[in-house]
Amino acid sequence: MTNAAICRRTVYCRAVRRFLYLFTGLSDGWKGNLMEFAVALLRHIPVLGWLIKDAQTGSDISKILFFANILMAWILAIYAFGYPAFILTALALVPIVFFALISVTAQDGF
Repeated sequence: MTNAAICRRTVYCRAVRRFLYLFTGLSDGWKGNLMEFAVALLRHIPVLGWLIKDAQTGSDISKILFFANILMAWILAIYAFGYPAFILTALALVPIVFFALISVTAQDGF
């Protein structure tokens, strides 16, 4: 790799780190907890961000209402789009369930 390519790559990485730092507000850019990073990104989506912020900083009832809203959105998506919304949700949960089954059955793996 040439010096120019290395320079472009490092400048690009710095620019991406600065953008993510400014966009998410995390203290160390993208080097942190992945869940904090994902939540920080989701908080910038207007309606969903307001709900997430209220669920994080609000009372217990706001947390319950947040999950009720997510459940209702899922039910409305199934009503509007039918099986694709249900099947895509199931497909999105496959890696989570797969990892859970492996972590439960593997004794010394993790």
